[in-house]
Amino acid sequence: MIYELKVTVDNKSTMTKDHKNFGYYFDSELSAVLDSDNGPAIGGTQSLLIGKGFTHPNVCNLKVRYGGIEVNPKLLNSTTLSTLSPRVNLPGSVVLATSGNGQNYANDITMHLRDKENTFTYTQDILANYIHPQEGPNSGKTKVILRAIGLAQFKNDDGSLDKNKPLFYRLLTE
Repeated sequence: MIYELKVTVDNKSTMTKDHKNFGYYFDSELSAVLDSDNGPAIGGTQSLLIGKGFTHPNVCNLKVRYGGIEVNPKLLNSTTLSTLSPRVNLPGSVVLATSGNGQNYANDITMHLRDKENTFTYTQDILANYIHPQEGPNSGKTKVILRAIGLAQFKNDDGSLDKNKPLFYRLLTE
């Protein structure tokens, strides 16, 4: 749709001699997150975002928002964007949203529910504080003790903290 714009001061006299047109275009939207929809909280995970509305002639500042953090995507073709996830302070799921002008972002598909089509999940970092032994023969079968934080997620799927899970784990491997 194209609309003619007239600029006035008192709603009577036109201030512009030449009338300008303003048009609306459909918001860009995501339909899938490929390769990958999750990654560490330190960021740097490459994702391919599939959708539409990325190449309209009026798209002038294409952006992707991970929750509240904007990134500049790379346009691979008319339906595919490539992005790198930004660093966050806390793990959890965030909504991915696109914008053709860097200001107006597409709405979440379903409010208060994480849709696979536009969700990226940050995983917590694993912090190992003890490993024994630190070396073994290349034939394998060495029992290793690893004590670490982050071997299991400490949040439930709804984002709440799971108070029943211990923060430290002892892992035995062979």
